[in-house]
Amino acid sequence: MSTAPEPSFAATEGSLAAPLAAALEWLWRPAGGKAGVGFGVADEAESLTKRVSGGDLAGAVVFEESTAEGAEGEARFAEGMRLRGSFALLDDEGEPWTTSSFGVHAVADDRVLTLAAPPDGWWGTLRFAWVAEAIARFAEERLELELRRLPAIGCLRLDDIPGTAEFQLENRAKDDRTQTKLARSLAKAAADNEAVLNIAVACMALGPEKEPAPLQEVWPMAIEALRAGVAKGTFEPVCHGWLGLVPEALAKGEIDFHEYEPLDADQAMETLRKVAAWQRENLGEAPTFVAVDWTYGAGTRYAAARLGLTSWLRPELGPLAEPAAVRETLTGTLDGIAGIDFTPLAVLAQAGVPPTVTLHGRSLDRRRETLALPRDSMSLARAAAKRDIYRLLELDGVRWLGAKEFTETVTAHGEA
Repeated sequence: MSTAPEPSFAATEGSLAAPLAAALEWLWRPAGGKAGVGFGVADEAESLTKRVSGGDLAGAVVFEESTAEGAEGEARFAEGMRLRGSFALLDDEGEPWTTSSFGVHAVADDRVLTLAAPPDGWWGTLRFAWVAEAIARFAEERLELELRRLPAIGCLRLDDIPGTAEFQLENRAKDDRTQTKLARSLAKAAADNEAVLNIAVACMALGPEKEPAPLQEVWPMAIEALRAGVAKGTFEPVCHGWLGLVPEALAKGEIDFHEYEPLDADQAMETLRKVAAWQRENLGEAPTFVAVDWTYGAGTRYAAARLGLTSWLRPELGPLAEPAAVRETLTGTLDGIAGIDFTPLAVLAQAGVPPTVTLHGRSLDRRRETLALPRDSMSLARAAAKRDIYRLLELDGVRWLGAKEFTETVTAHGEA
């Protein structure tokens, strides 16, 4: 007795939509049909439609340029989220599948879904939320496929707390008392929301004479507060920089944070052994590692893997798990955010695209640039009254995991 092949998301070789099809295939593992789902762009639409009509494909997903005037600004989507940016729109032909206050963003014509979005669907940005939701709903409701997606999980990380040598040199480092208060406040917020906040902490800073000094000598009370949070399970340490600066550049009075980039495997092994030992002694066991700005030298990821550390990689379209590494899904600015609406993160999580959010302070990176001032003055005031990191910890619809559980879950999904 023959068994019908499980459907897959695929595109013709060389199609601009092929990388996204492969990424969603990895994430969702579609099952339950007798044929695959084709992905393509506008000039492939006719061929895909014919293959659907002929039964060669269960359905098709097409990314094409708009046939109606686009819009720019804040769009309110039917899924209860707001997104900001430039949006293409489709005309009224076909069944409206995804709409916003701007108009129609996706239409369904029987078993063909057409989206007014680029072939990568804005992967790595919040705008991917409406694209992922539209495709997942189409696959399940119209094509009657089962998507074996990840649970609604995410990973929230705060880098460079309580401070770094770079912050000190740039005169933007906070004092020990301030950072201790912050650490205790974040520990309480994480505990209240049954969340884990991951903390990527450098090991060394600069002493009174600008000489390298252990971080616990510069921020002793803050390190103690972080260690208490780790002991309670509300924080999880992540291996990060040693000094966070290239020593040769520092000797010349220059700031270069690509600390791991010039290291060969032996040098990286020596540095990471020190980093892991410092974390273990001062905060607790750190099973994952992220290089500053994701700049891994030729030997750094090899050394990390040899030491049992899972490396975090920059957001790029593709499978989320690689050998001894997991790829982040979002840039730190959360491109596409509208005001203080974090609902798109929950939409992504519910769609099985686990959001990873990295901050370098209480607010998102380049926060003022993401607000449309002066029109967003009220959002700015609200963001100042309650910083982003607290709003993220309180977000419904996504469970923030420690990096160890998150990377193990994503890796197991890739191996299933």
